[in-house]
Amino acid sequence: MKVSPVILALIGGCLVPSVLQAQIEFGAGGHQIRAHGFLSEGFASSTANNYLRMTTSHGSFFTEAGLNLSSQLTERLHTGAQVYERKIGELGKGKVYLDWAFVDYHWKDWMGFRGGKVKTALGLYTDTQDQAFLHTWALLPQSVYPVDLRAVTVAHVGGDIYGNIGIRSGGSLSYTAFAGSIPYDKRGGYQYGIQALGGNVTGDPEGKMVGTDLRWNSPVSGLILGSSLVYNHRSLTLTQGASPVRFFYSTKRDRVMAFYAQYTIGRFHADAEYRSQKRRAEISTDTASHQVVARPGSDEPASFVSGSYRLSKWMEVGSYYSHYRVTLTNPVVPVTGPGRDHIFDKVVTLRLDLTRFWTFKAEGHFMDGVGSPAQAHGFYPQDNPQGLLPTTKMLALRTSWYF
Repeated sequence: MKVSPVILALIGGCLVPSVLQAQIEFGAGGHQIRAHGFLSEGFASSTANNYLRMTTSHGSFFTEAGLNLSSQLTERLHTGAQVYERKIGELGKGKVYLDWAFVDYHWKDWMGFRGGKVKTALGLYTDTQDQAFLHTWALLPQSVYPVDLRAVTVAHVGGDIYGNIGIRSGGSLSYTAFAGSIPYDKRGGYQYGIQALGGNVTGDPEGKMVGTDLRWNSPVSGLILGSSLVYNHRSLTLTQGASPVRFFYSTKRDRVMAFYAQYTIGRFHADAEYRSQKRRAEISTDTASHQVVARPGSDEPASFVSGSYRLSKWMEVGSYYSHYRVTLTNPVVPVTGPGRDHIFDKVVTLRLDLTRFWTFKAEGHFMDGVGSPAQAHGFYPQDNPQGLLPTTKMLALRTSWYF
């Protein structure tokens, strides 16, 4: 079995924290560089339906790994970068990605600037979804944070303006405004969703986004409230089936709104998020006339509510309910079958902190519905040629090392 350089580096790096501190530091060019990383191995086993491009009905292993470097160049100038790879069935296929890489100039508390491939501030977890050790869960709520779409949601190539503003006795407001291009992932859910409808992408799709995130750190201890708004635009050329005729796909409206809350008191932690995505698009012939042949669209409200309680220093239990619905407008391919308009997921989790830098999670999923084949939320017809049953039970085990 071929082992990538990232995995080899992380195996060594994850062994070091057992005898040293929770990071590695070294000097280069007169600056201190900090190194962090994580390595996560998992196993998923489900009833008849295969999930997340794995053969979970027969049991499937999966891997995630990341290695990042950061440095404080001056009092106000900071830089960092992370390489990342995953092998979750057909997702990632072990390819090493530049996950993010940025330069950050923190001018004042109320204003700073970031540029490069920058983590996207959207909802509670988009910019921290690569840090599994921060979360109770083996899998984040897939209604809002689908693993399929991680590579195109975790970061954008562009710039941010951000800051934190104190409000006397009213806590503080943290804001981020951002704009940039959307990365494309040939080994991700966006591509596989198009293939599920018989489409074949030709060339490299283009995507742009602009958005804001506003987070209120309230004067109530442990309470955070926030909202995000993002407008996306995507365009691509594709063929349908065996026909050589090319079509042009372009979104006319793609808006994402999120509202979220987080509350911590003592050993108890609770999160909730509501997200709504509305998408309208046109498909036209890739000719000079650009004749419109279809106007597909979708409305995708999603939400989750979660709670966890730390029983001891080394044990935590939790549960969440993940709710996703999809309503299609003028679908390109008729979508039929039970459970095709929703996925409701009830989850229970046990997390064990075996050492300071080593965690183990056992998680049960009880899913009702399989969603739409093109909307990238885990269930794909190409992985389930026998057809999809309306309910799925799944056990996910995951162990992670980090430094």
